[in-house]
Amino acid sequence: MRSATIRHALDGLYRASALGGALAVVAVLVLMITQVVFRQLGMIFRGADDLTAWSCAAAVFLPLAHTFRHGELVRMCLLLSRLRRS
Repeated sequence: MRSATIRHALDGLYRASALGGALAVVAVLVLMITQVVFRQLGMIFRGADDLTAWSCAAAVFLPLAHTFRHGELVRMCLLLSRLRRS
């Protein structure tokens, strides 16, 4: 009974970290677009490069536990799904 509770808690944590990784990808998109707009307006968004770098790192590492739990590797899964369609 106790191990089922721990497994359930870990699965919730894995789902939350996968969601965090997805949000980090969205953050990268928003930060990069904001930087482009600011540069076109002649303004500087200080620290945006650092925020983008940290968001990229989060997008890579946060979803790892969820991906491994399902026995997948993100890049291999994408490649295999494309090959199966052909």
